[in-house]
Amino acid sequence: MRFVWGPPPNSLSDEALASGQWRRVKTLPLWVLHVLSLPVGVLTALAVFVAWALWTPRFEIEFAPPWQVVAVTVGTLVLAILIQAVVHPDLGLSKNSLIGLWPSRVTFYTCHLQPLTKRLYILRLLAPFVLLGVGPLLAVLALSTPSGWLFFISCLTAFATGLNVFLALWSAIQLPAGAMVAGRAFDMYCKAGED
Repeated sequence: MRFVWGPPPNSLSDEALASGQWRRVKTLPLWVLHVLSLPVGVLTALAVFVAWALWTPRFEIEFAPPWQVVAVTVGTLVLAILIQAVVHPDLGLSKNSLIGLWPSRVTFYTCHLQPLTKRLYILRLLAPFVLLGVGPLLAVLALSTPSGWLFFISCLTAFATGLNVFLALWSAIQLPAGAMVAGRAFDMYCKAGED
């Protein structure tokens, strides 16, 4: 796993693109994705909040010092990115797994320098939401021990992964079954493949 500063590198070579097997998938500009991800993040956070309110034992919400809130927020967001990278082949430990920051676009991302199956691509997008957004709720339901911090992490992750959830839904609709997915920066390409 490596860290990259700037736009995502290409996971599709010029030769592969010239072969004619890969077709560009219709995608929205990055700024539009960010704008559209906000209502998705609000809806997923609201759904998680309602689930916590309806299904978990009641607990007192105490306000923590700002430094604790900032530390937990940053830690949760870093953990969400790491979870997304771990879903890559070889648990994200190969040189083909990248974690990046594109400052001019205010975007953290993970990418893999080899094509991924449609299933793995969507799983990679949804893993942080499932593990950090829904996971704490399920843990509290199973153990009947409520926690204000788990509630906070769950709702924060549900909101922060709105872009991932939106991209997963977009990809599920746009990509054909069994497709292989690769990218050139934030442009997505696919070709027919086998799951």
